[in-house]
Amino acid sequence: MITLPDTAYVREIKRLQNRRGVRMVLIGFVFVLAVIYMVFQTRDWVLRPDLYLDSPRDGETFSETQITVSGRVTPGVQLTINGLEAYSDETGLYATDLLLPAGVHTIEVVARNRFGRTRSIMRQIVITAPVL
Repeated sequence: MITLPDTAYVREIKRLQNRRGVRMVLIGFVFVLAVIYMVFQTRDWVLRPDLYLDSPRDGETFSETQITVSGRVTPGVQLTINGLEAYSDETGLYATDLLLPAGVHTIEVVARNRFGRTRSIMRQIVITAPVL
């Protein structure tokens, strides 16, 4: 192997090669960050929002006309319960009271994200006539 004398020219070439390597690593790092950011941002566009309904359970019977609909949703989505706008807190928890007459009722909870992707849950409940 031939070794070149350690001249200022050779040192400058080595320094430029090292700078080029560092620059390529930085460009690669920025590219990976950009891809991760894009995947994270398109997640809402591709996936439907999370929606969980804790209460009421399907087929549950109530003797009172006021019931509480509660659960958890992806924070920041638009939430409707039986077509009425409802709100969740910053962690995604929601609870709304409904006043319903005696009879069989369908509760529909719909979550819609900013891209229009929706998820819904329907539950049938029974409200019995209050005993006086």
